[in-house]
Amino acid sequence: MTAVCVKGSLRIRVEGISSLKEKRSIVSRTKNVLTRMYQISIIESHDQNALVYIGLSLSYISHNRSEAQQRWDKILSELEKQTGGWLETEESQMF
Repeated sequence: MTAVCVKGSLRIRVEGISSLKEKRSIVSRTKNVLTRMYQISIIESHDQNALVYIGLSLSYISHNRSEAQQRWDKILSELEKQTGGWLETEESQMF
């Protein structure tokens, strides 16, 4: 059995944020929840000073491609739920 490493980058559009402090709070909470739920490594990697966008990069290891894809789909759904936004762009690589 070969493990699969997943590396992803995404951009979430969120409306109604009035300050960077509020955005940082949402990002921090989201990162904590996702790390706990899915055992992933996640950082705010881009769009750090934009009020309407959250830019994240993440990685994780799965046992196989099927499991990796299922986890990716669940992570994307949970991201939208946690941030109250919607996914604008996403890309992932499995190797």
